[in-house]
Amino acid sequence: MKILYLSGFYPEIGGPFFALKTLLTKISNKGIDVSVISPLPKYYDKSRLKFVENLSFNIIYVKENLPRKIFPSFSLKLINPIKHESENCDLIHLNGVFDFYSAVVALFLNTPYVLSLRGSFMRDAYKLTRFKAFTKNIFMKLIGWRIIDKASFIHVMCQKELKEFLCFFPDLREKVRVIPNGLDLNEFQSFVSKGEFAKKYPVLRNTRYIIFLGRLHKIKGIDLLISAFDMIAKEKDLYLVIAGEDDDGDGYKKKVKKWVKDFNLKNRVIFTGMLSGDDKLSALYNAEVFVLPSYSENFGIAAVEAMACGTPVVISDKVGIHREIEQNKAGIVVKTNPGGVYEGIKTLLDNENLRKQIAGNGRKMVEKYYDINKVADKMIEMYEEV
Repeated sequence: MKILYLSGFYPEIGGPFFALKTLLTKISNKGIDVSVISPLPKYYDKSRLKFVENLSFNIIYVKENLPRKIFPSFSLKLINPIKHESENCDLIHLNGVFDFYSAVVALFLNTPYVLSLRGSFMRDAYKLTRFKAFTKNIFMKLIGWRIIDKASFIHVMCQKELKEFLCFFPDLREKVRVIPNGLDLNEFQSFVSKGEFAKKYPVLRNTRYIIFLGRLHKIKGIDLLISAFDMIAKEKDLYLVIAGEDDDGDGYKKKVKKWVKDFNLKNRVIFTGMLSGDDKLSALYNAEVFVLPSYSENFGIAAVEAMACGTPVVISDKVGIHREIEQNKAGIVVKTNPGGVYEGIKTLLDNENLRKQIAGNGRKMVEKYYDINKVADKMIEMYEEV
């Protein structure tokens, strides 16, 4: 079986990139012939893509003509490689409804395809701004309905994403498959060096820290985290590590740094930039608590990575997997306000036994639901159904 994936495939996208990279590597190892066509931001430095040399599948990159805020993945140069690659594949896997490449496939090709929503219909994100909701509604009336209608299956990652999609399309339940993101647990089981991160940031050697890891974007609730940390920092000798970069280079990091300065927290907050590989694992292993206070999140792969590292998590009730985490007693779920985030962090910091219990439950939950071997098998079953 040969599958063509259409998706942004570069590290700055954040969690979705790492999750997709893990999935494609695994299904490729299981005998699926995989190829990828990925749009790139117009001024992206291709020297950052050296990682592709070690992958088991081929990737074609095409530079976008417009900023993603205007029309995600738009480039007329995408059309020919999509048409050419589709002639040699059994099916296509689209990642996102509001992307130019999805419109190309739905309007001009007859190849069957699976559509991963990737949070496209999470209601809080959908209506994040009036303008964004307005443009999405127009797109849906013109093209989006056809992209949804022609898909062989709609892929969502958790029950929350399923529920919110059905609020838009209640009649499509039979068309939906729920398959989560997965992790290669071998990477986490073999990683034992817990002191490497502190070597790079000596101030952390003799103190504790909490960590946020992800894109620096307003939807991630970093404003809530800074406010909550201001309250925590008045009570405890603690640092906050913010690991991530601007989403689409829109300057949001400057806003975050300004908040840190306004709260007089410059000496208690460390910005590491984007972390990957052993650097990311070491940062997560060493943290007392991982915090993801997002206003909307269709899954929350960074929280799953923290759980795999044995680090207890605090997440908002807008994170896709918050119900699963609550059911498995694998984390603290809070409301999206500074007081709620503060109480969640403080609850874990003040109770070592609870931290250990939640960390253990989190690791068991990852092994049960998010092992990439199990996830890849479910994905291949869906492809075989098509």
